[in-house]
Amino acid sequence: MIANYIIRKIIKRSNCILDVGCGKGVWEADTNYCFGKKFTGIDLLENYPAGYTKYIQHNLERGLPRLKEKYDFVIAKDILEHLHTPLELLKEIHALTIQDGILVVKVPDYRSKNAWGDYTHIRPYTKGAIIQIVEDAGFEVQKVVRLGGYFLPNLFTQAFSWLVVARR
Repeated sequence: MIANYIIRKIIKRSNCILDVGCGKGVWEADTNYCFGKKFTGIDLLENYPAGYTKYIQHNLERGLPRLKEKYDFVIAKDILEHLHTPLELLKEIHALTIQDGILVVKVPDYRSKNAWGDYTHIRPYTKGAIIQIVEDAGFEVQKVVRLGGYFLPNLFTQAFSWLVVARR
């Protein structure tokens, strides 16, 4: 999958990584990508992702917990659509990201059949909306990739998402 490829490529160049809304971890059982990296995960669930250096159980609706580190790579994969104030969280992430650090965000597109299929989703995103919120938080969008679904999303409302790679 292209999202995994992009994230793994960035992880290779990163040392201090924050996974916001990590769930069971970026790739669950595959911990090879974590080797030699300082990997912090934050999520509401009671779990400790395999291979992560640190895990903080925390409700992201309250913003980020107090963190001492600065990160060169932050992942916010499938989390913003669950939050009432996603811009505030992205601003906090911006403050914890080093200069030239990378943020990768993944969100469902508003036309996706999964956008509203999960009762915990508060909002889906258009391509323009996800770009705007990332920029409003202070990041510079480098790349936007459409993931999944069919080529004609207006005719076939299959699941698809937006992946944004941005730089501080």
